Amino acid sequence: MGNNPKYRHNKSGRIYEVTSMTIINATNKDDGSIMVMYQGGKRDGTGHSQFVREQSEFLEKFTLIEDEESSDNNDLDALIEALTILRKYGNPKYPTHCEHDKLHINISPEGVSDEDIARLHELGVFVDSEFGDEGFASFRFGNS
Repeated sequence: MGNNPKYRHNKSGRIYEVTSMTIINATNKDDGSIMVMYQGGKRDGTGHSQFVREQSEFLEKFTLIEDEESSDNNDLDALIEALTILRKYGNPKYPTHCEHDKLHINISPEGVSDEDIARLHELGVFVDSEFGDEGFASFRFGNS
C-alpha cells in the first residue's frame, strides 16, 4: 500500500487504503452520490482488490487510522489488552488458533459485558458469528 490514508474496517479489523474519497456515481444520471474507492490485500495473499462504497456507508463502517506508525508499533499492546479483557471470562486449555488471516479466540461471548465488547471492537476483535457466536475473532491479529 502507498501513502494514501488508511482506514480500519470496524468489524473485521482489516486495514484498507483509500485511493479516492470523491468519486461521483455515474451509473444513474440522477444519482450523483459520492463514492469512496479503496483497496486492500486479498485474503490469499496474491495481491490487492479494489472496492467502491457510498461515502456515507464507508464512513460508518471504517475508522481512519490517524498515525499508522503508532498503530503498527502498539499492535502487541492492543492484543495483550484484548486477551486480558477476555481472560476475565474464561481460561480455556486451547485459547486461540489461527486460520488463514483470522485469529480465533475460544471464549464464549455469553456473559461478556457490553462495555468489554465495545472495547474489544475498538481493538479489532469481534464476536465471530461464523460458527454461531461461539467465540471471538480478529483479522487485525491473524497471520497472512
